[in-house]
Amino acid sequence: MEISSLARLCLESVAANMATWCHSVLKEDFYKYLYVIGPFNDLNSTLIQELLNISYDKQLLKASYFPLLFHENFTKLDLSRCHSMITDQVLKHVGLRCKRLTHLNLNGCSRLSNSCFNETLPTLQSLRSLQLSNCRGCSDQLLHNLGKHCRNLQELVVNLCPKVTDVGIKALFTQDNPDEVGCFDIIHLDVSATSVTTKSLEIILLGLPKLRKFCFSDLSGENHLGLVGMPSLNIEHLDLFGTFLIDSDLKLLIENCPKLVVLRLNLSIILSKIVANQLPVLTHLKSLDLGGASDGILFEDVEKFLKKRGGQLESLNLSEMHNVRISVLCMYCKSLKELILAHCENVDPMLPALDDLTKEQRDNLPHCGSRLSDFCPQLFCINLNFTTFRDDRHQPELHPISASGILSDHPNLARLSLKDVDINDEILEQVCKSSSSLALRTLDLTNCNAITVESVGSIVENCRNLRLLDLSHCKQVDLASVSQIKKNLKRTRRNLLQIVWV
Repeated sequence: MEISSLARLCLESVAANMATWCHSVLKEDFYKYLYVIGPFNDLNSTLIQELLNISYDKQLLKASYFPLLFHENFTKLDLSRCHSMITDQVLKHVGLRCKRLTHLNLNGCSRLSNSCFNETLPTLQSLRSLQLSNCRGCSDQLLHNLGKHCRNLQELVVNLCPKVTDVGIKALFTQDNPDEVGCFDIIHLDVSATSVTTKSLEIILLGLPKLRKFCFSDLSGENHLGLVGMPSLNIEHLDLFGTFLIDSDLKLLIENCPKLVVLRLNLSIILSKIVANQLPVLTHLKSLDLGGASDGILFEDVEKFLKKRGGQLESLNLSEMHNVRISVLCMYCKSLKELILAHCENVDPMLPALDDLTKEQRDNLPHCGSRLSDFCPQLFCINLNFTTFRDDRHQPELHPISASGILSDHPNLARLSLKDVDINDEILEQVCKSSSSLALRTLDLTNCNAITVESVGSIVENCRNLRLLDLSHCKQVDLASVSQIKKNLKRTRRNLLQIVWV
């Protein structure tokens, strides 16, 4: 039985009666008023945000309710969840009534026009965080106006906005009037998948001395950059995924970012050399994403890096890499919390033999070393989607013993993705009856054709904290059985568990 807090129950009751609370909006002249005293004025922005989310999730939210919900005491507002309902009229109400906003999230609000953005957002001069991901109306003109009027911006996210170009990036920092300072205090900038090119990289790095998080992925351009002589940068999070930089520029950039904690990159002719020779100097690195770099890197070079810095990594993504060896991860990545091996081919699932370990490694093992969890006890996410394995007979399959060694007894495991992996009821039964079931919240078994309804029942019974179970395209699991399981969940009031079957 799921237990809700009293505050949650109260908000759900208000959401269920929104039509009654907001009856005044039915008056024809309601929209002409600049300020409105309504039933929600005494609620803080956090409670109203939760009320918005509940109303939207229960399909009780109407666009006509927004004018009563927004008031002058708002400091943070996230409209991304109900993005399909956000129109120019709604944003104009935000601009009129929420002048104290410091954080505004409009991610996915693609119905908003360029003119509305330029009319409204520059009036919110207290903004420190603005997220406009996938907003078609976001353009170079808006960046110019933000640089002119919103000088307190510390976070700007405009990824997936095709109208943002190099011109807009330059306008964000360079104003026509010398008295107009521009947005030089930005700490987090995301221009991924826009029309910006690599020509803007030098402008951004020199123009934003406080930059800590920089997302510059999926961008075009092959120009040689003037990074020689650039001072050391304070960037801690660097995302270059899908963006090609000339090898000399990439090496210089990494050398100039000694404080990197998170790094994503996959396009370089000499990526193997960079991983083996450049990355080991990053003493603060905790998250490394090399996903999709299968053609430019060998696992042997990754192993060289892991021997030196694997112990400090908390997240590792080696998607699409060939010949990954689980034993190497066991020996050198003891702090891993997230492991992504999606689409990897010919993965060797064997765990390290005790003779391969140093005396210190053997002494630190909590058990006999027969499980991945003995070496990486903090794992909370394992992603093996579409991964192919080989056993000691070099067969492309995951043997039950090997599977149990990888998947069982992870007490912190919250997300497990096994899409299209060759597993069966025996493997799932071992996982469900181990400590891996205690914290598990998301389990993806899409295209796992060997599992049956019996193992699904065992999953539901043993994984009491599970919130999402994806059984899509599992050939031995039929709709009638899934429907019966859902009825049983409803009867026992486990309403938070969602089962997906198509």
